[in-house]
Amino acid sequence: MMNGRANGFPPMQPNMDPANWTQIMSRDFEDFQTHRKSGLDRYGATNPAEFFAVLSEVFF
Repeated sequence: MMNGRANGFPPMQPNMDPANWTQIMSRDFEDFQTHRKSGLDRYGATNPAEFFAVLSEVFF
């Protein structure tokens, strides 16, 4: 909730562009909703916050 909403938006490092991150996240979330062939938990297609949570679980 770093930007006031529970949407999966993480803290940004000073050299990171929030607009670029948002563009990539939105594109990949939409792609996941459409295709869902990545092996990720399908619950991630529920909303952007859950998508980010599922990605984080896989990463860690």
